[in-house]
This record gives sequence, C-alpha cells and structure tokens, in this order.
Amino acid sequence: MKIILIRHGKVWYKWRGLVTSEGFNQACIGYDNGEIKIDEVPQRDLDIDLIYISGLQRTYDTANILFPGRVYVKNDIFNEVPFNSFMDTKIKLPMFVWLVIGRMQWMFNVRRQFETKQETVLRAREAIKVLETQGRDCILVSHGLFMRNLNAELRRQNYVVKGKSKYNNLSRIYFER
Repeated sequence: MKIILIRHGKVWYKWRGLVTSEGFNQACIGYDNGEIKIDEVPQRDLDIDLIYISGLQRTYDTANILFPGRVYVKNDIFNEVPFNSFMDTKIKLPMFVWLVIGRMQWMFNVRRQFETKQETVLRAREAIKVLETQGRDCILVSHGLFMRNLNAELRRQNYVVKGKSKYNNLSRIYFER
C-alpha cells in the first residue's frame, strides 16, 4: 500500500508584526480561512483516486487544483495542529514570539494549547488507521506540522519513505509498506 502526503498550497495571508494575544488568535483564524494560490500546477502524474483532505478549506482548494473533478474524503483528523496564544495579554509582541512559544508549549504538552504534542501523536496514529481502512493506495492533502508527526508515526509502523521528506507547499512524500 502506498500513501502519498501532499502539503496544501501557499496561503495568501499577511501576518501582522506586533499583536496582542487576541490579535494572534484572530490572525490564526484568518490564516485558517485564507485563500491559497498556486502559481504553477505540478505535473498531474498520480492515478490514485482515493484522496483524503482535512476539514480546512485550503486542503480542499489544493486538491481541487491538483486533482480536478475528483471526489475527496474529508476528515478533521487530518487538520493542522491548532495554535493558541501562549498567554492572555494586551501587550503587543512580535508574531514570531507568539509562534515559537506557542509551539514550545505544544511540544512540552502544555494544556494552554488546544492540542498537546502527545494528543497530536495519538491523532496521527488514528489518521493512519483511517488511511488504511480501504486497503488501497491513497493521497492525503494535509498540513506541515501534522504531516511531520504523521511521517514519524508511519515510519514507526514500518512504512518506508521513498525520497526526501520535504514539507514545502505542494511537496509530495511517498510511503510504502
């Protein structure tokens, strides 16, 4: 069985420089609802008809550009690891501070984040079960951080990666078992 992971297209969203905790949370919502832009459509060389997408619009839009006219299986289990501000404050901080500390909280399983790393790992394990349900080759259009965790879990479950694991927009990672 082959599983091909594809990261969604580039989201056209302008992150503001200095924001409060509420501004950061609103920016995350804005990014999640942002439109994607694909300047150049990669070669359409995949004949796999089982295509999974997350519940976020950018994966549907990406799949629709890469695989037009196909039916997609949508499941929130493939969503990106969500962000939350690392504290509540009216103090404006640079965006990178919110991003870095928020991800550190996630990594160290701090409950301030909507999901901990431990929960993401469990979700990745469940996602693999979903991908294996049909017992057929499949494609998953998903998100960078979730794909990293899914990649690690696929390897733990004896899937072999073919080529390099890149998490750039539209990059493909091939797994086989």
